[in-house]
Amino acid sequence: MPKIVLSALLVVALAFSWLRPLDATALSRVDEGFQRALASYAIARTLNAVISVAQGTEVSLQVGVGATFAPGQVLDPLNDLVEQFGDWMLAASVAFGIMHVLIEIGGFWFFSLLLTLSAAAWLWLRWRKGAVPALLTQAVIVLLLVRFAVPVAMIGSDWTFKQFMQADYNRHLAGIDGNAKMLEEESGLAGAGQKSVSAPDGNEPSFFSKLADMPKYFGAKMEKLKGLAEQSVTHILRLITLFLLQTLIIPLALLWLLYRLGIGACRSAGAKSRRIS
Repeated sequence: MPKIVLSALLVVALAFSWLRPLDATALSRVDEGFQRALASYAIARTLNAVISVAQGTEVSLQVGVGATFAPGQVLDPLNDLVEQFGDWMLAASVAFGIMHVLIEIGGFWFFSLLLTLSAAAWLWLRWRKGAVPALLTQAVIVLLLVRFAVPVAMIGSDWTFKQFMQADYNRHLAGIDGNAKMLEEESGLAGAGQKSVSAPDGNEPSFFSKLADMPKYFGAKMEKLKGLAEQSVTHILRLITLFLLQTLIIPLALLWLLYRLGIGACRSAGAKSRRIS
């Protein structure tokens, strides 16, 4: 790469290091992700509360042989997954918080000062003597990575999320929220707690005819609850996948790519220095 291009890029990097436009953008993106994780965690807690209430709800029919319908039984398999989902969302919130701290650490003025001094020495040697020691070039590359790797990774991860995953995120989050409300309605057959339905003393055909339809009615309710639970499982698993990609896999992949580029540049600088010597 021509000397003037390298010098211009280094000057731009120094300006970015002190003015911190990348840091501001990255912090904004991290805060958006943090709010998404908190919103998902809140919905997980709401769904968990709905299931807990449903598990304590029973409807007993005391006509001849008593029968008990417990809608919460259908939701038992979902309960553990919802708790794990809440843990995942809490972990995602912590991950975004860690990213925020790392960006602040990388943006500390001391690293910008070290980068400025190293870059100034590199530019002076490059323009005055033409040759730059490999150790100095490697120091500049390492400081560039320390200063910019995390913000660039966060911006890249957020861009990937918004381009390819945000629509799915909104759809599945809305699905869980809607399912939580529907589960609350469908499982609240007798309200919270336990309620008994008994036959009256007199002859009331309408009552007994309705009572005869109760098993079908409750069976349909159970099937609807089961369907809502299965939908919730799908939504939860997709959301866990999306957050795992945004908070772990994509940032680590970008950091690894930047690291490999930095290692390659350092090796190239060392090889060039040996050829000159």
